[in-house]
Amino acid sequence: AALRYSQKLEEFDNDRLSLIRQLDTLKVNLVKIEQFDNSKKAYIKNVSEELNIRMRPIDWFIEREGTERCPFCDSVSEKAVDELLSLKEERKANSHLIESSKLPDFSFEKEKSKITSEINTTENSIKILDQNIKILIDENLEYYKKYQNIYEYSGKVKTVIENLDKISPSSTLSQEITNLNEIL
Repeated sequence: AALRYSQKLEEFDNDRLSLIRQLDTLKVNLVKIEQFDNSKKAYIKNVSEELNIRMRPIDWFIEREGTERCPFCDSVSEKAVDELLSLKEERKANSHLIESSKLPDFSFEKEKSKITSEINTTENSIKILDQNIKILIDENLEYYKKYQNIYEYSGKVKTVIENLDKISPSSTLSQEITNLNEIL
């Protein structure tokens, strides 16, 4: 019984350690996803939106002089206009990025939800293992107490028997009493 108890307790402990490692990994993954999601949100807010604001005047410059004249020096040149058109394309791409960032597909909520669910399941498994370990330890304590009670009882019985031997007719105490009676 003691060997089976030790094996079962060791099995529970190993399972518990494995679940704790798994829980730690899940928590680290959740933190990474949250950090990545926060970085994405910060990038969209601080960089992309700021870039979009700063590039608003491009349309005005292009519309002001058309695509044949430089809006800055009023000369006939395609170089400045080409740069403005290139910047306009970048602004469109940036605007598209801002719009797509608002879509649910761009969010990590599914991943967060899945990992959170796995964390809850793992924590519940650890609680169940802890309860089983406690039950096993409590049963062992009860078993140990039963043995202890048996040893205490047998010790008391042994003491009573020894005392009975001392006062029984064949004992030395009885012989002493007989000797004292003769002397008297």
